[in-house]
Order: sequence, then structure tokens, then C-alpha cells
Amino acid sequence: MFMTVLVALMAGTASPPPPPPPGPEAAQVDHDGYRGQDLWQAWSAWVRASALSERDATYAAGLDRSGWRRVEDGPRTTRSTGYWNEGFEASFVQLCEISTDRCEWVFRSARLSAQPDAFHDLAVRTFDGPAIAEDLRERGISAQDLPGRDAVAFPGLVALEPGLEGMRQVQVVWEHDCPTVGDWRNRLAAEPALPLGPVAGAEPPRQVPPYPIHVRQIVELPVDAFSGADVTIRIEGVRNRAVADLWQAVTRGIADCQ
Repeated sequence: MFMTVLVALMAGTASPPPPPPPGPEAAQVDHDGYRGQDLWQAWSAWVRASALSERDATYAAGLDRSGWRRVEDGPRTTRSTGYWNEGFEASFVQLCEISTDRCEWVFRSARLSAQPDAFHDLAVRTFDGPAIAEDLRERGISAQDLPGRDAVAFPGLVALEPGLEGMRQVQVVWEHDCPTVGDWRNRLAAEPALPLGPVAGAEPPRQVPPYPIHVRQIVELPVDAFSGADVTIRIEGVRNRAVADLWQAVTRGIADCQ
């Protein structure tokens, strides 16, 4: 049985993302009936999607170790500002060595470390209007259909991976290298109780100044409730520093191991 307890600490609406930078001069030229701007929008969207995909794949691969199996998930968080390149994800996972049953906690995190201009510049450097138009034509995506499509992938057209290599930051820390990774339960237990509701006679919760910009963060905490139940507390906040403070407490000391 899986249960989720949601604690919403503050509601809010997302800030509108800034307008994308204009396309390069080469994107003003039409090719084989395709508008240059449509080709540019499709290609620049593919570069952004590839950056996110590479980040996620590297994050997932951080747990790949031959002879080890995943046995338990610990706390995890996601954070975003509404801008496509500012997402952040981190989690604790326990792995056990199959041959010895020795277990360790692993902490991993991932984000894109480059600014939007860097991805825009990569899209400009790799944009090839004629080749993109030919690829679309061969796959049966017409010039009329292109503007209405949500996303178009261009695998194999240009190798983007070398250009994306330095634009992501993925961290994987094992407990044997950093013992504090495995001590997250004690750090969490030292935190004050969650304010799930008003308590008679209790002092009002500490007011934390909100972030000046839109930041949505979710922290999920596993709870050992009772046999047979898999309970997760999900804490969600918008512009609420208290959620970030909680995650900072859970991960305290890990940064010192780097």
C-alpha cells in the first residue's frame, strides 16, 4: 500500500518565462518550402530537449554499478523556477552489493549549469537549415505540419553531446566516501515537527521571508509507518524558504565532502 501525505506550505503562480532570443541570420532563409523561422524553432527546441535528456540520463546512470541492487529510496527533492534550464533534482537511494549484502546510501543531484545564452549559442552553431529541411521531408513532416507539432527530434543529424558535456552538473556521493550521506535520518529527526495544523497553546510557526522570485520546491520524505504501508510525506512550497531550509538540513555536511 502506498500513501502520500501532502503538506502545502504556500500557494502561488508561476512567473512567465522570458522571451527566447531571436534566431540567427541563417534562420531567416527558407529551405525547400520550410520557413526558416519554423526550422529554427524546431531545432532550438531540440537542443533544449537534448540538454534536459542528457541531464536526466546522467542522473539516472549515477546509480549504475555492476553487482549492486537498489533496495530503498530516501528523501528526494525537485526545484524549479518556471524557466526550462533552472530545474534541480536530488535524492538519496540505498544500494546493496549482491555478493556481500553490504549496503550503502548514495546521494545524487543534477542540474544544468549553463545559462540560456549558452544553449542558444550551441543551437546557432549547429543550425543547418538545408539539412534540417531535408531530414523533415524524408520523415514525412511537411512544412505545413511543422509549426503545429509540439516537439520534433533530430537524432543523428548533429552530435550535440560534445557541446552539452560541460553544461550539466551531476553529483554522485557514496556513503563510504562521505559517511554523512548515510546519516540523513538522524538529521531529519532533529528537525522540529511539521506544522500540519494549529496546536492549542503552541507558539506560532517562525515566519521566513519568501524568495524574491518564483521558486517551487517539493521535498518528499519516506516514513516508516507500520508494516505493509509505504508512506511518503510530500511537502510543497512556492517562494517558501522553509522548504529549502528543510532540504538543506537533510543534506547538511554532504557539500563538505566534495
